Amino acid sequence: MVAQTAIIENGFVYLPKDAPWLADYEQEMAEFPQCRHSDQVDSTSQALQWFRDLGKNTGLLEYYRTEVEQMRRDGRLPPA
Repeated sequence: MVAQTAIIENGFVYLPKDAPWLADYEQEMAEFPQCRHSDQVDSTSQALQWFRDLGKNTGLLEYYRTEVEQMRRDGRLPPA
């Protein structure tokens, strides 16, 4: 989570104002790493890293993106 802290602190992460899970989520995030459970922290960290890596080669996602681009160039798909 340390690697993702700047993204959160700089205001690039938005949370809903009225969500039934929000208080528990914010408490877990604030107490990390001293919290009893860190499932939400782990999943948040992984999701933020995934979004950060979107511009890099992302395996299967990148493969399909390049395939669709090639199909558009070949005329097998309409332009986006």
